[in-house]
Amino acid sequence: MVNNSNANKKIQEYGKILASLHEFASEKIIPGLANSRDLSRAESALEAQYGQLYIWVEVLLQVIKQPLYFGIVLTGTRTIFELHLDIHILKAKKPSDVSKFFGFVNTAGFRAIQKAINTAKNENLPFDEWLSYFKKIIDHPSLKRRKESTAARLWGYKKQRGKRRRKINWPDHWTGKSPLERARDLGPEFIKVYLRIYSPTCWCIHANPVVVVGKPVDYLVNLAAVGCVSTCQMFKDSTDVVLKHMRAVRSKRLQKEFELLCHRIYQGVS
Repeated sequence: MVNNSNANKKIQEYGKILASLHEFASEKIIPGLANSRDLSRAESALEAQYGQLYIWVEVLLQVIKQPLYFGIVLTGTRTIFELHLDIHILKAKKPSDVSKFFGFVNTAGFRAIQKAINTAKNENLPFDEWLSYFKKIIDHPSLKRRKESTAARLWGYKKQRGKRRRKINWPDHWTGKSPLERARDLGPEFIKVYLRIYSPTCWCIHANPVVVVGKPVDYLVNLAAVGCVSTCQMFKDSTDVVLKHMRAVRSKRLQKEFELLCHRIYQGVS
């Protein structure tokens, strides 16, 4: 954890770094991706996740100097961490990963509606207009077969003893793995980031009182500083991946320009 006396300095320093990285992406990367017309499926997946990460950085730049917005900073840090993991997984462009990514896009909405309808049934609640509308859609036999077939093919079935009817292993994430499992697959550096930020970011996302009850403002500023430092590194690394693995913006000139920018903006930073 950053020392309290240095937390505001950290936020100011890394806020400027984040702004410089964001400016580079805005001018050199986003236009190139937006104008590309021949992205492969793997590149489309990378573009989608980097685009989300870029938008979250834009949000954080608006709130990062306000200590009482620490919750938004840490929620953004957690989201950026998961997008950062996705980008590093997708850069390998494995066909199985790409299929799972788009398969999840295709099935997650169906599964969410299915769970909502099952919950309403189990709680003996009347269907409102929203649930009734979507029930008509997902009750279509051919749609149900397609969605379930896709999920079973990509993520398999749950292991169950003594039961004839197999249950599909619907995933919470397109990889079918938890954030820690994904970080472990990518290596020790990713696990270090996980250990540094995961608990406090989870507390904020799930409105856990442990993050605020009895805590001084300095503590909250500290959390915002940790989020800011971590976000800078993840945005930098993810931008580097995009520059090296997306044909629309891949060039030695841009990579060298980005390398020089990072060297300049990180000089003298504590």
